[in-house]
Amino acid sequence: MPAAHDRVFRWAAGELDASYAMLSVTLNDAIAVRQDGELRKAQLEVGFCAQLVERFAAPLAATIQALEAHARYYGTLPNTAPLNPAYFRFPRSQRTAWMQAMLCRVLFSERSQFFHKLHALKELVDCLASDFCKAAAELADGTSTNPVELWEAVDSYHYDLNTCLRETLVIMKSFLRVLPEDELGAFRKALEAPAQPRETVPRAPRAPVREARAIPVARR
Repeated sequence: MPAAHDRVFRWAAGELDASYAMLSVTLNDAIAVRQDGELRKAQLEVGFCAQLVERFAAPLAATIQALEAHARYYGTLPNTAPLNPAYFRFPRSQRTAWMQAMLCRVLFSERSQFFHKLHALKELVDCLASDFCKAAAELADGTSTNPVELWEAVDSYHYDLNTCLRETLVIMKSFLRVLPEDELGAFRKALEAPAQPRETVPRAPRAPVREARAIPVARR
């Protein structure tokens, strides 16, 4: 990858990784203090996680949109592999990844496969962030009738959001490898644009967390 392209990737990846790290550290601490019996402190911290997940999900979704918009306008397309359901933990995430992988078998053009993967990732980010916020709010205000299940759920949402981040970074690196030098400035400008608030999406009823093992999860 040319040095200028690598600098753009490192900058963009660093911004996303930093916002994810804040969410991850805070959630892990909330889980740890809950296990130590400090329930009120855990509630406060998981409530703060709802704000952090929005600060992470909005720029992640914006990055996916920037990739799509640039590819549609300029026609620059990288090679991409389908999503792997085994890299996700929550049932709905696994189903979305499975459907995307199946459709890639019938979408013959690389263009169609690329845009469908971006669409699937954007949908996953929006749904996971929305469900995370709802579950975290219930835990924070103590209204849940099954807090054990909700704690497991927010951990699974967090895991799958991390998978979405890693998939996006892989796509962006592949994209930058084929991006002509005269398009780099426009792409960086799109990445630097302030992230807009995420669109809300209808939530499906939350599946019991025990179903998250329907498809074996493999470590990458």
